[in-house]
Amino acid sequence: MFFKNLVPATFLALVTATASPGHADRRAVIDGEFRIQPYVLPNGQGYRHLTSIIDEEKNDLILFGGLGNGPPSPPTPMNHNVYTLDLTKRPSQQEWKNRGADAVVAEPWFTTTNGFVQFDDEYYLACDDSGTDSVYSFNADTYRFKHLSTSPLSEISAEDCCAVGVEIRERNACGGKVEKRIYIMGGQDPNAEGSLSFVRYYSITHDRWEQVASMNVERRHLGCAAAARGGKTSIYAISGGDSSIGQSLRSMEVYDIARDKWTLHDNFGVGRTRFGVRNVDDKYLLLIGGDANCTGGACQPDQPLRRIDIIDIRHRDPRFISSDDYVIPELNSPRQSPATSLRRMKGNNQEDKYMLYVVGGRTRDNAGLGVLTTTEVLSFSKINPPR
Repeated sequence: MFFKNLVPATFLALVTATASPGHADRRAVIDGEFRIQPYVLPNGQGYRHLTSIIDEEKNDLILFGGLGNGPPSPPTPMNHNVYTLDLTKRPSQQEWKNRGADAVVAEPWFTTTNGFVQFDDEYYLACDDSGTDSVYSFNADTYRFKHLSTSPLSEISAEDCCAVGVEIRERNACGGKVEKRIYIMGGQDPNAEGSLSFVRYYSITHDRWEQVASMNVERRHLGCAAAARGGKTSIYAISGGDSSIGQSLRSMEVYDIARDKWTLHDNFGVGRTRFGVRNVDDKYLLLIGGDANCTGGACQPDQPLRRIDIIDIRHRDPRFISSDDYVIPELNSPRQSPATSLRRMKGNNQEDKYMLYVVGGRTRDNAGLGVLTTTEVLSFSKINPPR
């Protein structure tokens, strides 16, 4: 077998076929399969709760943060290093390079797989688990972080939250000036149990924090994304856990920035927490891995998922495309809190080609729960939504 020299035996036990027999007569929404890469995280140490981003100028996948296998108290290994992967090389020639340890971010353990926020060639970091509610800038040339601001809105301090970047065209601004904002939503109060519905943003342009309308539902370990359609940018808050009722959520909310209003789509999708979300051309959202249950209350945590689902956001009423009903590639291994990044480029025939990278995360194997050192990559050319 090709993978015998690449991954541990316990990991091999998790590798299964991409599509189950029940998928045989179902339409393939995405063609292809996830492939385990021959490179592993340095020193054989796996992590969960990582965050990653792609630097297109350097063709690098940048990885930061993460927690080892176990609870934070007593402390388990946390990743303070920045790692990069050269995407111009063949997988067999790739290896993670250590670009140095960070000494600025309070605790590089990220509660969301969307910790990095990008505006063109500018990179920021938000929503870590330090309880300080801080935003940092990241220099992709020096691989160093700089503290930008800490939220003064202490009454809505949050961990386990989710962050996205949005550009807002300023009213009456000359030359089409835009304001850059980082929206932070949901999470848990670091001083008390329970999920939060609070939402706020940090304006990078004006160095200002503002609280906005709260979500309809309290969400912790949620997924989130921003997408621009019809000249308007919306923010999506997806699933997550509500500790007060002790279960993961089967709902999604969409935020209208101009109206400062959240619209709830209930009974929507599959309950999950600690998962990745990737935006495909402002048309679809990929929901990647995660955990089948929330934390707190009566929840039974640590049920990592292999599944990939899709939300079609091309219409006013979003549509959930379930891997239970259609053929969508599954991860080879269940992954809770992996780092995820999506790259778009031109293929040999000039059609769009997408590469989805899923790094690390927590898994369940024959020995119980552990963290992964491996990366899986899915290559696909398009999404074929069902009619």
